[in-house]
Amino acid sequence: MPRRATVQAPLDLDALREEVSAYYALRQQAALLNEEVETRKTRIKAAVQKYGETDPETGSLYLKLGDPLHNGIAELKNQCAVSNRMNEPMAEEILSNKGLWEEMIEWVAVPDEGRIRAAFYDNKISQDELDRMFPTRVTYSFYVLDEDGKPLR
Repeated sequence: MPRRATVQAPLDLDALREEVSAYYALRQQAALLNEEVETRKTRIKAAVQKYGETDPETGSLYLKLGDPLHNGIAELKNQCAVSNRMNEPMAEEILSNKGLWEEMIEWVAVPDEGRIRAAFYDNKISQDELDRMFPTRVTYSFYVLDEDGKPLR
């Protein structure tokens, strides 16, 4: 089957320049808005922390706003989340002091990248096998640059 020739439309540089200008202006506005949103969120959370009522079952804090606001918001919630993660250095200290450390640890087999690459250089594994173990991943990061080629923030 014959291949189709693809025709690429010419670049409308003026339209692209307008798009880039609008994008960058919005990005700057978004940064200012995000900063203001975070500032207000911090103040609101402090008020909920200070004046809110604690749900005895969940530990979450609730603060009623009286009559609903024009957008329907009637109450604020500062949701409580509790985690119980192991403090590994403390666990090692306590268990070692009790002579239980060796009994309480699990050794996990992890392939050593350096040894794998050395095996390749020693011709113990092929390029194809190495490529399958370490697949190439391509990513792009988008930047807007100034006249000197430096990223604009």
